[in-house]
Amino acid sequence: MKRITFYAISLCMASLSLNVYAERILSNEPIVEFEAVVVGVIDGDTVDIYREGYDQARCRLASIDAPERSQAFGQRSKQLLSTYVFSRTVIVGVVDKENRTDRANRLICTLKVDGVDVNGAMILGGMAWYSRNYLRDPMYIDFEKHARTSGTGLWVDVNPTYPGEYRQAGWKR
Repeated sequence: MKRITFYAISLCMASLSLNVYAERILSNEPIVEFEAVVVGVIDGDTVDIYREGYDQARCRLASIDAPERSQAFGQRSKQLLSTYVFSRTVIVGVVDKENRTDRANRLICTLKVDGVDVNGAMILGGMAWYSRNYLRDPMYIDFEKHARTSGTGLWVDVNPTYPGEYRQAGWKR
């Protein structure tokens, strides 16, 4: 009986710690949220923001990967993101607790405009993939499937190249 109880408790504890770990890794919930104005759109997944009283900052949209500027649909992806956010007040959600910035010193963020998840909208609009390496919102997988099956945006191409593969192949800026 003691052995069964021990295994049951161990199983419950392991399950709890896995759930906490999964929530931390996959959570797209911001740890910090604030209003800012988008003052520049660099490409389909990077913007510059200004928050009154702070320096300008560069944000990398969490959980998505848009085509590079020199890649097919790179400029159209940038244009769509500009349509959504340029010169608009957005809610910026910084999502990564341990590493608030990436290797390029960009904040890892979600953006919302009028309550709309801009990161997800880029995927649904067919102008970004869900991030294969840093996915935080599993719903983005479904968004990509929808864009893919409906032939939206970059999915008009038969076999578009994922940006990570494009970068690995030695892309040119």
